[in-house]
Amino acid sequence: MYFKHIDDLVEKSPTLPDFEDKKMAFYSVGCCWWTTFPEDLGNTGKFNPQKIKILNPNDPDPAKFYQADFSLPCCPHCGSLLMQAPLDKFIDEAKENAEFYGKYGLDTLIEAHSKITMNCDSGAGWDFYTHRIEMRFNPLEPPTYA
Repeated sequence: MYFKHIDDLVEKSPTLPDFEDKKMAFYSVGCCWWTTFPEDLGNTGKFNPQKIKILNPNDPDPAKFYQADFSLPCCPHCGSLLMQAPLDKFIDEAKENAEFYGKYGLDTLIEAHSKITMNCDSGAGWDFYTHRIEMRFNPLEPPTYA
């Protein structure tokens, strides 16, 4: 999928019945990967196949836990947990702070979207995506990670 600009990305993103038919942004807390498409979400079960131990709120003995077989949404590449926000608010905030993403601003944010990238930045941050943009224009230039 290709997005001409950030408004094109918003237009092509699905509305989600589980979120009152809103468009949502799901963004990682530990890398720059993000998505607006639920089918692109990873889950922590892939990264930690063990069952999670949870305190049973109906049992007064705090030493008793039950094991749950569930997982949380995460970056499908590194397993970093995700936050979520209504897409319109997420994009408005990004537009107000475009310099946060580096010299290519919102183009760098788009580069980190699940439909554009096949991996996450693995801790390199926005410079990773800046370099990917630059490689399209000058493929012989080495990376300039900070």
